[in-house]
Amino acid sequence: MRLRLDEPIPYGAVLDVTTRVASVRRFWARRKNLVRDPIGRPVGDTTTDWIFTDDTGRPSRIPQAMERAFPVAPARTPPDRTDVDDPPGDLTPSLYVVPAHEIDPRGHANNAAYLDLFEDALPGLGLDPQKRPVVYALEYLKPIAAGDALERFVWERPSGAAMIARAADGTIVVRARRDSAVPPERA
Repeated sequence: MRLRLDEPIPYGAVLDVTTRVASVRRFWARRKNLVRDPIGRPVGDTTTDWIFTDDTGRPSRIPQAMERAFPVAPARTPPDRTDVDDPPGDLTPSLYVVPAHEIDPRGHANNAAYLDLFEDALPGLGLDPQKRPVVYALEYLKPIAAGDALERFVWERPSGAAMIARAADGTIVVRARRDSAVPPERA
C-alpha cells in the first residue's frame, strides 16, 4: 500500500473518498482512492495492491463475481514492493500483542492496524505522526491473529522512518517506510 497525506485531516472531518479498481490480474487487484476535503481539494490518495488468499493464506484466484463487478483491463505491472533495509543491529524491538478489536472478518489483523502500529512508535523517535505532507509505503507479508506477539523495530532513515514487525518465529509480517513528501501543486 502507498498512502500519501498532503495535509493534516482533523478528527471528525467530512471527506469525499473516490475508489476505483485500476487493474486486475489472476490473484491480485490494484485499488486507487482519492480523498478530497469538503470544498473538493485533494488531501491524500492511496494505491493498494490486494493479493487474494484462501483460508490458509495462499494466493487464490479472484472470485468471478468480483471480476464481473469490476471489469477493468488486466494489469501489466507486478504488485508494488516496499524496500526497507534491515533494522540497525543495536536496535532493541518493542513487543506488541495484537488486540482482538483489530481483527477483520477474515480472522486476521486489519491492514490499517499496521499503520497505527507504525505511527504509535514515531514520537519515540522524536517524529510527529501528524506532520504533513508524508508518504507511507507498507507491505503486508503474513496475516496475524488476535493474541499474536510481534517484535516491532522502528528507526529513523535519512528521509523519514522505517518499521519491520516480526512474528514470534522470526518471519517478517510487515515492512513499512514513512518519507517526507513534496507538497503537491494546487490548481
